[in-house]
Amino acid sequence: MRYIAYGRTSTNKQDNGIEVQRQALQTYNPEKWFIEQESGKNKERPQLLAALEYCKEHDCTLLFYKIDRLARDAEYALKIKNSGVKLRCHTMPEINTMVFGIFAVIAQDEAETISKRTKEALNILKQNGKKLGYYSHKQELPREHFNYMQERSVEVRRERSKARLSNAVRLARRFKDSGMSYAAIAEEFNALGMKSSRGKGFLPMTVQRLIRFGAVN
Repeated sequence: MRYIAYGRTSTNKQDNGIEVQRQALQTYNPEKWFIEQESGKNKERPQLLAALEYCKEHDCTLLFYKIDRLARDAEYALKIKNSGVKLRCHTMPEINTMVFGIFAVIAQDEAETISKRTKEALNILKQNGKKLGYYSHKQELPREHFNYMQERSVEVRRERSKARLSNAVRLARRFKDSGMSYAAIAEEFNALGMKSSRGKGFLPMTVQRLIRFGAVN
């Protein structure tokens, strides 16, 4: 199979993110790379559009690391999915259309949560008379500013964890309603690379607790 690799980060401060993507996708021996630093909500990304066009012209498969690297807009992600271009997600190689759609929604929800929390934090700092703007590495970030942003960062991570749990519950219940057993759901979750709140793989009993109580212990 001929692969075309697409990698993305949101800012030029995320070079490590690009490197992680490169290392993972390199194992597929892609014949061409398209890499850019753009927002995942942007629907007019030059490199993504070029990659999609190349795949159509040369009958290649578009390879990417995670769904949120492809797009953080669920509608646009599904539009790409239905465009006729073959897709391959490194972290979820066996993903079907239904699961793709669910994870596209998760990616959008995470982006909206991050944006909301960041705006809230900056607004509060501004209301408290804190000077906002860019601080170079030679400048010392005000201690109260640093502490506050650190606390907000923890809150954002906590919110993202809650969102992942909520989405896992919905996905598990949808699978169960379709007739899948707890063992089959656990196998599907593990194949998708999903982890419990403790960072472990899923077992049938774990899935059962997730569906019944909305929690993973």
